[in-house]
Amino acid sequence: GGRWGWFSPGILACAGASLAAFAAFFRRQARVEHPMVDLSLLAIRPLVLGNLASMFCFMALLTNAVMLPFFLTHVVNMDARHAGMVMATLPLCMAFVAPVSGFASEKISHRLLTSVGMALTAAGLYSQTLLTADSTMLRCALGQAVLGVGFGMFLSPNNNAVLGSAPRAKSGLAGSIMALVRNFGMASGIALATAVYEAFRNDALSRGAQLLDAFVQGFDASLTCAAILAVLGVCVCLVRGQGRS
Repeated sequence: GGRWGWFSPGILACAGASLAAFAAFFRRQARVEHPMVDLSLLAIRPLVLGNLASMFCFMALLTNAVMLPFFLTHVVNMDARHAGMVMATLPLCMAFVAPVSGFASEKISHRLLTSVGMALTAAGLYSQTLLTADSTMLRCALGQAVLGVGFGMFLSPNNNAVLGSAPRAKSGLAGSIMALVRNFGMASGIALATAVYEAFRNDALSRGAQLLDAFVQGFDASLTCAAILAVLGVCVCLVRGQGRS
């Protein structure tokens, strides 16, 4: 896209071929006796919306995972060890919060827990756009801590709601769909983050910005986009139905 142009014939042809293959796959699955994907599961509202929220969440988080290490090392001038310590804050917080959130989801509304979790994720992502070259290690880690708490609060109740909404005999298939959506979200998040970063960075360079300033503009744009994805996830969580625990 950056080299060919996003609306060039080659890009449009690839997009059209992908959509056609996607439609052909689902048409085939609807006709065979033993489909790879049981399309009847797509009629279950909590399952579909839970997976959609999960996709937005993983797209947003992978943007942070791809972009922040470069910001820490190139703009804040951290060495690899300290940058790694900042990045480790997210999974550590998630590891503490996720089990508690999963237990709480048996007693508290999935809608409430997932919505608050996604809102914290959006806040944590937006806070990264406020980082500067003078930001301390603690300030950088605090944003990751908010992200970790939000992600941990979202993930366990969401998985519980999605799996609980599927018929018990098809829970394995529901879990497979969850894994597929998760991987799709991660791959899409990386692609979107780099595409947005490259577009805004190149635009800044074309207007005469210095290389570091152009990097920061691309970074801020990609993290803002990730925060918007998380806000979309909040909206999905608010309109979801309740899964069966």
